[in-house]
Amino acid sequence: MDANSLMDVGMVSEYLHVKKSTIYSWTSQKLIPHIKVAGRKRTLFPKDQIDQWLLSSGNTGSELPRLPNY
Repeated sequence: MDANSLMDVGMVSEYLHVKKSTIYSWTSQKLIPHIKVAGRKRTLFPKDQIDQWLLSSGNTGSELPRLPNY
């Protein structure tokens, strides 16, 4: 993952056309893919994961249905 593929709260807010407070709420509820930067009070969002999240109707990987193992 390169640094150009990471977005901050403001960038995600603009990208998704929602308020920053909505992004913070989704982050605290673990509804949107994000990374907490260790040692800093900073949250980053990998663009590819945000795009995938949008394509899956706002589901995170842990919420997606699993296929049975045969």
